[in-house]
Amino acid sequence: MAIIKTLSEIVISRKGEIDHKKNFSKHYLQGYYPIVSAGKNIKGYYKFKNREKEILCISSSGINAGFISIPKTDFFAADCFTLEVKNKHEILQKYLNYKILSIKKNIISVREGSAQPHVYFKNIADIKIEVPNIDEQKSIIDIIEKFGDEKFKKYSNLIRIDSKKTVKRY
Repeated sequence: MAIIKTLSEIVISRKGEIDHKKNFSKHYLQGYYPIVSAGKNIKGYYKFKNREKEILCISSSGINAGFISIPKTDFFAADCFTLEVKNKHEILQKYLNYKILSIKKNIISVREGSAQPHVYFKNIADIKIEVPNIDEQKSIIDIIEKFGDEKFKKYSNLIRIDSKKTVKRY
C-alpha cells in the first residue's frame, strides 16, 4: 500500500546557478558537462558539473518554464531547479522522475507571470505524491523501462503509476 507525502517531504530542491555568475557564453564549448538551463535543449557544455546524472530538472523561467528534463550524464544546472530524493531507502530517484513526468501538466499549470513565466519549487512543494514500497517502485520502473523511456515521456500524462497494477493496464 502506498503512502501519501508532499513533494517537500521527499525531495531536496536546489536552484541551478545563474548564467551571469559563470559567463557561460564565453566558456560554453570548453567543457564536457552539458548545461541544463531554461530551454528544452542543452545550452552548451561547461568544464564543471554541479549535479549527478538522472537528477530531475525543472526549467525555471521563460516560455519553457515547467519543462522537465532528466539528463543521462552528470551535468551543470543553470536556470532550472533540481529535485533529488532525500531518503533513497524510501523512494527511488527513477521512480520519482517517472512520477513527476506523469504529473507534468500540474507543474506547468502553476507558472507565475505572463511576460516572463516562472516556476518555483514553492509552487509545487505541496503536490501530493503516492509512494509505494521499494519493491513496488522497482516493479513499476521495470514495466516503464520495457515500455520505453521515450514513449513514456510522450504519453506520461495518460499513465497512472501509483502501483504496478495500474501501470500494467497501459
